[in-house]
Amino acid sequence: MAKKKRTAPPRPPSGTRQAVANATHGPQPRHFPDWRWRTFPVFFAFIVGLLVASFINGRPNNDIAAAVQIVSLLGLGYGLAHLFVVNVIIAGRVKRRREAIDRGETPAEEFEEELVYPEQPPPAARR
Repeated sequence: MAKKKRTAPPRPPSGTRQAVANATHGPQPRHFPDWRWRTFPVFFAFIVGLLVASFINGRPNNDIAAAVQIVSLLGLGYGLAHLFVVNVIIAGRVKRRREAIDRGETPAEEFEEELVYPEQPPPAARR
């Protein structure tokens, strides 16, 4: 038996093909990224940029330049403290909690409500 040669249906020209695709599917909406500008990395990068620019410019010669340099130093201190707390303090707490769960212990709740003075009635009951 002889092999039959398959032939593809004729394609419309590329401009027509694009018009047919747009007519059947409609224009595709553009999906823009979800920028989150009010986050810590953006704040920290901005503050470090201010600090580097203020050091490159040299000694501040007016009050505004001095204020910008002081604010950038304070922002850098805040950013470094935030990084320390997130990466050292909270990470250690999470690690200890995970180890306690692995040992089979029930970890204490993060926040427990307790009465400081159990013998006194609550303020609403005193009236």
